[in-house]
Amino acid sequence: MTTGYGYFVLKLRLPPAGDASGCAGVIERLGTTDRRSFETAEELKTGKKDAGDRGGKITEIMRTVSNLLSTEVQRSYNFFSATYPDRLVTKLYLTGGAAKSAFLKEMLTEKIGVDVELFDPFEGIAVEEGSVDPAMTSGFNTAATVAIGLALRNQEDRR
Repeated sequence: MTTGYGYFVLKLRLPPAGDASGCAGVIERLGTTDRRSFETAEELKTGKKDAGDRGGKITEIMRTVSNLLSTEVQRSYNFFSATYPDRLVTKLYLTGGAAKSAFLKEMLTEKIGVDVELFDPFEGIAVEEGSVDPAMTSGFNTAATVAIGLALRNQEDRR
């Protein structure tokens, strides 16, 4: 989250992917007996794959999961606002595996009332042409935030 006085970083630990809000939760809530793969669940979760006849159920699941996640972020936002009433939050950046989940960005905008954007850790980083598939960096950009941050640390910070 950004404030009028600089940056406020909220490190909210959401449930891991194996929890009901992650891919395993999507698989479980679908009630499939074939236990869809992580990749398929991720594609369904982010809307990259057509859910076919299960579209309504996927939409219902993702609305429920996004509501759970956005409620958790709203609690932290409310705590910050109560603790620092003189600091105005103007933008929230989403990053991590759940950042591209269907409905999450919209629900956060609605619940918190500030601009919500996906954070791209590759923005401003020069990547040698041909060394990395551009689809890879755009497809996994929000999930690569910690790795990019660690890679950019200087030697002194690494100790």
